[in-house]
Amino acid sequence: MIRDVPKTADTSACIDGRRTKAISYAAVPLVLPMPGEEGGAWAKDTSIDGSSSLHEIIPEPRMPVTAVGNRAVEDETGCVGESEKRVAWFRWITGHQVSFILWQVLARVATLAGERILVPGGALRGMVDCARAYCGMLLYAGSCSQMTYATQIRPRMALCHPGFSGSWARDFAPVRDLLRGRMPPWADGPESGELRRAVKLSQLTHRWIAAKLVPNGQSLLQQSALVSPATVTDRRLTSAIYDDFFMVSRSPLPFCDVLAQLESRLDDITCDVAVYGFGSLEPCDFGEESDHVGARELLNLRDEFFASRLRVTSFARGLVEVT
Repeated sequence: MIRDVPKTADTSACIDGRRTKAISYAAVPLVLPMPGEEGGAWAKDTSIDGSSSLHEIIPEPRMPVTAVGNRAVEDETGCVGESEKRVAWFRWITGHQVSFILWQVLARVATLAGERILVPGGALRGMVDCARAYCGMLLYAGSCSQMTYATQIRPRMALCHPGFSGSWARDFAPVRDLLRGRMPPWADGPESGELRRAVKLSQLTHRWIAAKLVPNGQSLLQQSALVSPATVTDRRLTSAIYDDFFMVSRSPLPFCDVLAQLESRLDDITCDVAVYGFGSLEPCDFGEESDHVGARELLNLRDEFFASRLRVTSFARGLVEVT
């Protein structure tokens, strides 16, 4: 059990010899361009200062700093404690937001490499890092207990829409084929094998999280008997619902501003994980294809988390000069 600690507790951490900032555990709105939007996130625009323009769009959260753990804390009534609710919600929202940015980076890199603007080998290495970082975000977002998910997160999604589904994510569509194992036609060489393995790992990680948080295996969309077909076939509607839930708004934006939002969230996540970890990574029953190698890989993802963050941000910074 992890007890609640005073609100004045220090949630900063020492990483690589430097002190990180304390974090508020307040999820922050994310501004992204529409997937593939030309002249938006990927345009070079040195006239825009990322920090100042974003400050006008996204106000700084004002919330007491509270140190929290990543295991369920129950009170005498069997309810999840307030600290666990806060950290679980922060991780669920922030982990998904970082995933959306990583999906946009993957899609853009695949396009640029296909147009030979990026060298395929370098593009593939960057995509491997992004795919493995996405696996880390899956672990991070789903690090709460099954009880916390069932009582705090899943009901909120059901209230938003009884058939709420991850398939509604706007940013997933451009990378759907890739994350289902279909390599881009330009991808060859040894790096393509690494990308295949990273994509396979993302599938395995997703199944691990599903087995951990939803033991009965039924999604809200599968479970709900109240879903009107009209509300789940209107792509504009479902995408808007999904964006709204995860605090995402859409606007043309230079990539420096997208990168600033990515780095800010990774700073908070890095501090959080350095102090409180990922939680339990015990193997789960994946069903017909239970894979012990995958379970070891999950532990490797945890151990490489900080290095992976640095590789991804370095690769993303390089993209600012490409277009």
